[in-house]
Amino acid sequence: MKKIIPLFVLLLFSLASQAQVMFVNRFEIESKFQDNNFTIVKRPGGLVGFRVQPDKGFNLKSKLQYFLTDYELASDTFREIAVKDFYDLLGYDLEGDFLYILLQKGEAISDRYMIEIDLENDLAKEIDLTNIYTLELKEFFVVNRNAVFMGLSDLRPVVQILDIEANNRAGAAARAAYL
Repeated sequence: MKKIIPLFVLLLFSLASQAQVMFVNRFEIESKFQDNNFTIVKRPGGLVGFRVQPDKGFNLKSKLQYFLTDYELASDTFREIAVKDFYDLLGYDLEGDFLYILLQKGEAISDRYMIEIDLENDLAKEIDLTNIYTLELKEFFVVNRNAVFMGLSDLRPVVQILDIEANNRAGAAARAAYL
């Protein structure tokens, strides 16, 4: 009897400690050790992964690479978009079926632009940010097709809202608020 009780307790704990995660599938992209890592973001119906990867050699050209998967990691898309020279990833946001990538040229806080990718039809558009006041960016996100930039300018907090649709049509100025 003394041997049966510990055996029963051990059997009970071993059943409760079984893994709660089930392996479904694996998605692989061939890369080298020095390549940038992908940023993975959950979206309705699956995942999106992206990175800004410099070209090989002694040039400073880069490509935005992204892929889409469902929840079982089945994917047939791997796209590349050319990025302007010397620009690197600064921020991103996913709103519905649109992925917004914010890029900045080196350390210069005045040279920025944004890429809007429609994930349903794989259309990409560059969005000019010349109407955005120069600021040290702390937060970037998109709400209802309005890009929100929060940061500091001359040691004062600034919030700017850019209407993406109006900016693409008429070059409308961004609204800014000093706090």
